[in-house]
Amino acid sequence: MLFGRPAAPRGFGGGTSTTPGRPGDGRRGHGWPPGPVSGPRPRGLHYTRRMFRPLALAAALTAATFAAACSQPLTVDTIQLGRSLNADQSIASQTTTFKPGETIYVSALNNARGEGTIAVRWYMGTQLLSERDKTVKFPGAGATEFHMQSATGFPIGDYSVEVLLNGTSVGTRKFNVAK
Repeated sequence: MLFGRPAAPRGFGGGTSTTPGRPGDGRRGHGWPPGPVSGPRPRGLHYTRRMFRPLALAAALTAATFAAACSQPLTVDTIQLGRSLNADQSIASQTTTFKPGETIYVSALNNARGEGTIAVRWYMGTQLLSERDKTVKFPGAGATEFHMQSATGFPIGDYSVEVLLNGTSVGTRKFNVAK
């Protein structure tokens, strides 16, 4: 035991070395186990600390850039109206004429990533029938689906659906219900 510490394992500390500031150079504090440094810091440790700061800064900037890129505003590029949906929530069978007992689907498509709130307002003439909204976040292109159905069937007449993005109208599609 040396200075209250166990002896260094074979090949570490206590010997002599021609490289100053390295373990095994014969100076107190540079042997095994690592302890307080009585001389200049070992070159490797100082170099590592200096290199870590720019790397940490670069990692933080990359993470901030990635977070900002993922939270860009959503855009609605296409509004589809139809009878059925595809697996990706786009319209499979587009139409503007429906039968009274059919479910009516509208899909708002976006071509790029983004997030926002998409809402729809269903009208018969000028009378508001229903209003729904969904908060969405897409990593790329996507579709948001809404639908309207009636247990007793829709009255024959002219209808419309208005699509809103973050409270602003982005388009209206007119359709009718006929026998």
